[in-house]
Amino acid sequence: DLDYQRMWGGDRVRTGLTLAAEREGELVGAVSLIFDRHRGRLRDLVVRPDARRRGIGTALIGAALGRFREQSLHPSAGSGQRLAEAQDWDVPPYRAFYEALGFCPARRYLLLRWHLTTPLPVLSLNHEVTVRQATLADLEEIADLYTHIYSPYWDWSRDDTLEKVREEYRAIFAQRLSAEDSDRVYLVAVLDGRLVGGITARIDQEYNRAKRVALGSLNPGGVGILPAYRRRGIGSRLLAEALVLLRERGVHQTTVWTFSYLDDETPAVMLYQ
Repeated sequence: DLDYQRMWGGDRVRTGLTLAAEREGELVGAVSLIFDRHRGRLRDLVVRPDARRRGIGTALIGAALGRFREQSLHPSAGSGQRLAEAQDWDVPPYRAFYEALGFCPARRYLLLRWHLTTPLPVLSLNHEVTVRQATLADLEEIADLYTHIYSPYWDWSRDDTLEKVREEYRAIFAQRLSAEDSDRVYLVAVLDGRLVGGITARIDQEYNRAKRVALGSLNPGGVGILPAYRRRGIGSRLLAEALVLLRERGVHQTTVWTFSYLDDETPAVMLYQ
């Protein structure tokens, strides 16, 4: 639970469970289920090597889809779950398995990591923008910013209107920006009085204590720049400021989970690399 909450966004999770497969009293496979608003998510399908190619993985996925259908019919589910999304490692065995069951490749997530104990690369930075920490006074602009930056990358799984997406972002940021002990710092780039970009710097102390690490992250979201302001060094400036902030707070390594289409890479991915 701790790993999922911290590494995969956490506060988007509603509820979940893990299904296990047994053979002759021994555990031979498992898959985790996350029940989200309109999606059922499958995570971490595993089958013991000596039990593979016997239909166990197929049985687990079948049982998981059955649970999603049951959830969608529950009176409390509202409009219900209409999509099943499998999240697993982008390696041929997993992809071939899911495609054989009718799943379509949609997105790959990339994990990138910086070692902050070594010098950071020299980047071309934009010094015309002002980079500062976001406050509640920025709430409406931040909701607009995140809606326009990130919504295009969720076109395959969202059927909400942009206004509903904005309301969701607004509610999330209203809670986070008003929290006194938040583990996130939101940095925004301001140009000519307008918010044109943002980045999250996060240090999860509970996770670090449990794992005995000094790890930070740039999630959720990572670097985001409005399209009209890209390729002007603003993203580099935000990234550099966030990494310096994390290093000054004792972080040794920083990660970001980001995504790109299977046949292309987003501008953010190219910036990180």
